[in-house]
Amino acid sequence: MSVRISKAGWFVALLLIVGPSQVSAESSWSNIICRDDLPSARRDDLTSKLRNITGWPDLRFDEDGFLRVGARDAAGGSKSARALVWTALYGPNVVILEDASKRSDVVFSQVALGEWKSDSDFKPPVYVVLID
Repeated sequence: MSVRISKAGWFVALLLIVGPSQVSAESSWSNIICRDDLPSARRDDLTSKLRNITGWPDLRFDEDGFLRVGARDAAGGSKSARALVWTALYGPNVVILEDASKRSDVVFSQVALGEWKSDSDFKPPVYVVLID
């Protein structure tokens, strides 16, 4: 049990890299995206841990893989964890979560600078979080 909470805590700590700015109100946009290759059981596990840490009862990945906070206020959880996740969700950078469970070069997780595949005027920095 403590290993699972520890892993979720490390994930929240990794979100520190996404930038210092915070947005004052929730928007429909989310900068945390889960790739399709992350199995639904792993998404559910991650979501459950993040709900526990942040106290946001409605936190979930939507049908397109975007992390959403939901409408209800936090019930318990860590205020600093909420601030970190909020900054990741609405800050200047994009975080893509990818499954790395079958990779021997990733133990627990790894963060890599991503690259955009298409040309676009709007290209914020993107980080890929590989989750073992």
